[in-house]
Amino acid sequence: MGAGTGSFSAATQKKQQRGFTLAEVLITLGIIGVIAAMTLPTIIQNHKKAVLKTRFDKAHSILRQVVERFEYDSGGDLYGLYYYPYDENGEQLRRAFFSYFKGTKNEDILAEIKPYYTSAKNSTQSIHYCPASCCVNTGKKSYIVADGIMFLACARDNSINFVFDINGNSIGPNKWGVDLFDFDLGSDNKLDTNYACTQSNCGTYFGIRTTHVNDGIGCTTCAVQDPNYFKQIDY
Repeated sequence: MGAGTGSFSAATQKKQQRGFTLAEVLITLGIIGVIAAMTLPTIIQNHKKAVLKTRFDKAHSILRQVVERFEYDSGGDLYGLYYYPYDENGEQLRRAFFSYFKGTKNEDILAEIKPYYTSAKNSTQSIHYCPASCCVNTGKKSYIVADGIMFLACARDNSINFVFDINGNSIGPNKWGVDLFDFDLGSDNKLDTNYACTQSNCGTYFGIRTTHVNDGIGCTTCAVQDPNYFKQIDY
């Protein structure tokens, strides 16, 4: 009885110590590869969205602080001092605005890198593109880069328009509501997102592809109001 038990135990241990065969290893590696191929794109995309969120928060904070100081130094009426309907005072506006970004470089936007034309996903239509007065002023100081963030300013549509690209115009996708955001300062001298967070104003937030004329502009409101905005956008 005892000897039989001992023989069974030895056989069991020998079986347990047997290594994996090459076929088993290859099958296991294949399964791991399939799982990685399925999950890696999602992991990468989620990381990109997390980076966009972090950079948006930083750019938004910088803009608010600069505009508050700018308005204070303008006697509390930044709008009255700098707004003209066709950006006639744009050069003075930008020079004053950019002066608050210490240690950064003023640059000209060249016509050949005019960046912001399409906000709708997979659309070639020019919809709510960044106007020439903001994005292309050859020979004028039209934007400033602070820690890779690009800031623009112009006067149009009854407001002073402040725009930032959270990763600069040299890095895509250069789309409203993804890395490009619009803020407006009206006659009340309050920095506002202006457009409601609706499907027609921010298609990317609702996971649709739209060519609506205002697509993307309302995304600024969505991004400010919803802490999970960048997790939900489709671009």
